[in-house]
Amino acid sequence: ECWYILDCPEDAKLLVGNKAKDREDLKQIVESKDWEKLCNEVPVKKGDFVQIDPGTLHAITGGMVILETQQNSDITYRIYDYDRETDGVKRELHLKQGLDVIKAPDLYREENVVHIVPTENEMQSLVCNDCYEVWVLKTEGEYVLQHEEPFVIVGVVEGDGIVNGTPVKKG
Repeated sequence: ECWYILDCPEDAKLLVGNKAKDREDLKQIVESKDWEKLCNEVPVKKGDFVQIDPGTLHAITGGMVILETQQNSDITYRIYDYDRETDGVKRELHLKQGLDVIKAPDLYREENVVHIVPTENEMQSLVCNDCYEVWVLKTEGEYVLQHEEPFVIVGVVEGDGIVNGTPVKKG
């Protein structure tokens, strides 16, 4: 999956990757529930783009608004959920499955965050992999999108316009 940061607090951080030295260290940290020792914080700002590869521990922190693109999948392995409850019940955790797939070591660095400065009326590729390709496009006035892919999702993150005769706006 990948995240385009639409809005966030000034001092925003994502949890991406982990600080475990190896798989045994990962297991010990998770079993001791020492989340600060495990979680790798990455500073981000509005307009940043983050690719999350399979097996990468990740979480979105408070105050973030993101546009997420991902491969079609119904699998989520949760190893921690901030002890949140819904109607007095905590969400299910998947410690064994999570430990089986989380990469360790996997220190995601600030350099992995793409700081986007869109060029007007130019499609900029942010990521291209076997599951999806993501571009950013800033337009002013009329722009004709020439695309040959069989399936395209367009998200409006600023302003408004018309797509194939249908009015669209942010959100």
